[in-house]
Parts: sequence; structure tokens; C-alpha cells
Amino acid sequence: MVILQKGILFLCTGNSCRSQMAEAKRIHWAIEDPAKAQGTKEEITKVFRKVRDNIKFFIISYLLVK
Repeated sequence: MVILQKGILFLCTGNSCRSQMAEAKRIHWAIEDPAKAQGTKEEITKVFRKVRDNIKFFIISYLLVK
């Protein structure tokens, strides 16, 4: 969870955040699930890093546009 100025960003899968987000503004970012990555340790690490970087990009982009 990341606290943004006057809001909270939840990173959720599917329906896992519905109760917490009942009255919140919702923005959907399609991000792959790195836990489903397959391959060597290095390949899986690369997927986790890519997802981390995508989340960082989405958050920064959101804050700059807001």
C-alpha cells in the first residue's frame, strides 16, 4: 500500500480490494503477476524487476498528471 497525498493506492489482484475500495476512486492498471513467472532464477528476477519498474512508472505518471 502506498499513501498518496490525500489518498491510498492499493495494489490488488482481481476482487481482493473491492471492500476496501467501495467508495474510492478506481483506476485500473493492467500489470502482470510476477508470481506466475516461469524460467530460470534470472528470468524470474527480470520479470519481478520489470513489474516493479512498471508500478513505479504508473505511480509517477499518475502524480505528475494529477
